[in-house]
Amino acid sequence: MPFAENDTVRIAHLRQVGKIIEVRPRGRYRVALGDLVIECKEHEIEPAAPRPAPEDTDRSVRNLTRAAENGRSELLQIDLHGMRVLDALKLVSEKIDRAVLADINEMRIIHGIGSGAIKNALHKLLSSLSVVREFRVEEGNPAITRVFF
Repeated sequence: MPFAENDTVRIAHLRQVGKIIEVRPRGRYRVALGDLVIECKEHEIEPAAPRPAPEDTDRSVRNLTRAAENGRSELLQIDLHGMRVLDALKLVSEKIDRAVLADINEMRIIHGIGSGAIKNALHKLLSSLSVVREFRVEEGNPAITRVFF
């Protein structure tokens, strides 16, 4: 299914909705997710379902959508691959502060599997933060922790 500029699409593997800003040759598209621009192949995107009215949407989905639209998509997910434990914890603390101030109430943290040092330190940090309501390893993907504020 060919798409056109300004079409709203869902990038399936990222579970994010964005807008096509450029149609490229060979079935490729440049898709904007807030300030982030990603090049996708046609098979990676699908038409986005119309968004329900805010009163029909729970708070979490509303906040995640608003964050993406307002260019705060970097607050929705953090990738800690290749980082040292202390650097990773510092980055997580900073991003959590910014997410809470931006009224975002959910975040995905990609820590990988490896030795488990970052994951263990991350979970210890999250347990100590009063703004963290809950956190858990993502179902089906032990390399990601989901955090709820």
